[in-house]
Amino acid sequence: MIRAFFYPWAFFCLCFGSSLCGGVFEDEWVYTKTKDFELISNTSESKTYEIIESLYEFKGAFEKVFTDLKKYPDPHLSIVICKDKSTLISMCKLEKKDGKALANVAGLFGGNDEAGYAIINAKDQGWGFSREILCHEYVHYLLSKSGGKIPLWFGEGVAMAFQNFHINRKNAVFGHPDYNARYFVTSYVNSPMPLGEMFLVDQNSSAYRNHGAAYHFYSTSWAFTHFCLFGRGGEYKEAFLEFSEANKKGDRSEETFKRLFGMSFSQAEIQLKK
Repeated sequence: MIRAFFYPWAFFCLCFGSSLCGGVFEDEWVYTKTKDFELISNTSESKTYEIIESLYEFKGAFEKVFTDLKKYPDPHLSIVICKDKSTLISMCKLEKKDGKALANVAGLFGGNDEAGYAIINAKDQGWGFSREILCHEYVHYLLSKSGGKIPLWFGEGVAMAFQNFHINRKNAVFGHPDYNARYFVTSYVNSPMPLGEMFLVDQNSSAYRNHGAAYHFYSTSWAFTHFCLFGRGGEYKEAFLEFSEANKKGDRSEETFKRLFGMSFSQAEIQLKK
């Protein structure tokens, strides 16, 4: 599986690097293994444990929301933690054709439904961005445990809704608003992608492969997921999960949506703009 993300300020290419090279290994690298994760790091021991602790906090809190995931075996995640961006770029030989380093690369990620691989930057803003994407991708691996083909809108919507996870006074905080996505959906210039279209998007759709259209798809997926899981006290959570299961079986009809949500596609789209 290869996944790619495009942002105005950074690029996170999801394919495990094959060129782990030269001078970067002159640093001291530490190998750490837990039940769910393997980490190789040349950053501080405290940063390494911070990342492990953060992933376990995320996993535990996420599975309290999606309780059925606990009955499935966990996918394995291997992570290379670079102490800074220069180490990341040198390790992966991330260069343009003119030999200059790609300054807007945040990290690498790849794998399949059984195991994931990541190379990330642990320093400053690089770590903040990589942590968000790492959580985003880890959601996909956790959801993959349930089997079946995950609807694209469901997988991306849930991943976006949970990627801003953080611990606030020992409480897990999910669903932090993605203000860029919210603006895109509620702006007078734009409107939510019609839900009937969104539910049909797959990885071969132009709405997913075209960068501009993909942002519309991601934003609407996030808005719909956020509304169902966190809006009105989670009133539509069960309908949301049931509809995603119906989607897995090929049922994306408005009739099923009305039965579960008590509203039409167009009525739900109005709710997303509020």
